[in-house]
Amino acid sequence: MVHNVILTNKPNILLNGVDITEVTLSLTLTESLFDPVLKGNIVALNTPSTNLYQITGALGGLNEIQFSFHSTTNEEPEKEITSKDFYVYNIVPESTDAGSSLVKVTAYFAAKPLFTNNIRMVSKNYNDTISNIVKSLCKEIEIECNVEATKGKIKRVLTYESPFGHIVNLSKQAVSENNPKDVDYTFYQDIDGKYWFKPISLFKKQPVKWKYKQFLPYPEMTLDEVKYSILRHSCDSFSPIQNALQGMYSSEIISFDTTTGDYYSKTHVYNKDKYTTLSDKPILDLNDNEEFKKIAKSGVAVRRFTKQRFLHDPSEEESGQDGVGLQDDWVGNRMASMQNMDQSIVYLNVPGNSEMKVGDLIEVRKLVNESLIEESGENLKEKDVLGTGVFLITTISHDIGLKSGGPSDALSATYIMRIKAVKDSKGDEYA
Repeated sequence: MVHNVILTNKPNILLNGVDITEVTLSLTLTESLFDPVLKGNIVALNTPSTNLYQITGALGGLNEIQFSFHSTTNEEPEKEITSKDFYVYNIVPESTDAGSSLVKVTAYFAAKPLFTNNIRMVSKNYNDTISNIVKSLCKEIEIECNVEATKGKIKRVLTYESPFGHIVNLSKQAVSENNPKDVDYTFYQDIDGKYWFKPISLFKKQPVKWKYKQFLPYPEMTLDEVKYSILRHSCDSFSPIQNALQGMYSSEIISFDTTTGDYYSKTHVYNKDKYTTLSDKPILDLNDNEEFKKIAKSGVAVRRFTKQRFLHDPSEEESGQDGVGLQDDWVGNRMASMQNMDQSIVYLNVPGNSEMKVGDLIEVRKLVNESLIEESGENLKEKDVLGTGVFLITTISHDIGLKSGGPSDALSATYIMRIKAVKDSKGDEYA
C-alpha cells in the first residue's frame, strides 16, 4: 500500500556555518501573495554539544541559515528550493522535559531585505507613475522587482516610512496600464527569491496547473495519485453570508463599469440559509433611491449610505481638485476586486510539491460521493460547491519533518504543504 505522505530528502541545515541537521526536528518556509518577504522557522533541540544560543552569540543578532529541499516522486528529485540570504533573528525556548538537559527551541528567520527595509526610511516627493515609484523604492534597499506598469502619474509626498510600507500603501492605489479593471496589485517575494509588483487578476488568466481530489488511500493508489491527493480540507463560509450574520455591511459587493462610470452594488442578506441579492442597479441618486430604502430596512445595511457617498463622487471633473489617484478613483474598485476574490477560501494539507508556487491555479474536487464526479443536474446539490472548483493559491507553508540518523541524502524526511487558496464565485463543481 502506498502511503499518502511521500518521503523526501533530509536537508542539511547550517546555522552560522555550523551543521545543526541532527538536532533539527522540523523546518517551515512560508510564501504569500500578501507578504513582501519569505519567512519561516525551525524547531530544534538545544543540546549541550550543539548549543544554538552559543552558535548565534549571547547577544543575539542576525545569523545566516542555509538549507535546501525538494519533493520526490518515484525517487526522482523535483525542483530544489534553496535558501537565499535567510537570517535567524529570534530564538524562543519551547519546553523543557523534567530531568532532561534537552530544551526544544524555535528559531525564526526571514529573507535579508526585511531587515534592510526596517532600518531604511524614505521621505520623498514624487510626480510619477506608481510603478516607477515602486522601482525607485526597491532601489533604496537594493532589490530587483518585476513591476507591472501602472496607469497615470500621481503627485505625492511620501512621508517618513519604510520602502515596504510605502509600496504596500501604493499597491492599493495602482491601476494597470494594460487593463484599468486590474486594480488588485500586490507586492511579494516568491519561493525563488524574486520580487513582484503585479495585479492578482493576472494570475486568474493562467491555465490550471494542478488538480487535487480528496479521497481515502487505497492499495492500488499510484504515486501520482498520492501526490495530488488532499490530506485535509476545510473552507470558510461564503463571505457575504458570514458578514451579514455578523451585521457587517462590508458584505456589499461593489463593482465599477468603466464604460459608463457607474458603481454597481450587490447586497447579500442571510435569510433562511440562503443569500439573496437585493440590489443590482447603478447608484445614481442616493437621496431618492427606492432600492436604498428597501436595503436600509434589512438591518445589515447600516453603513451603506456613508460608504457609497465616499466611494462615488459625481462632482469629479478633469479640471477640478479631485484629480487622478485620489480616493474615489480607486477605493471602490479595489474594495470590489478584493472582496470578489475572497468569496470562498479553502485550506488544504497536501503532499509536498516543490514545483508549486503562490499564484498558481489549482482545481479542487471535494465531493460527498466520488462516484458522482461525472454526473451533474439533480446530483449537483450533493457536491461541495463552495469547497470545489478552481482556486488561486495565495499562501503556501512548506513543512519538512526530520528524523535523526541516516545520511543527508536519504529519503527520511516528510514533506507536507499547507495551502490557502481562494476563488471569486460560488459557481458549480468546475467554477
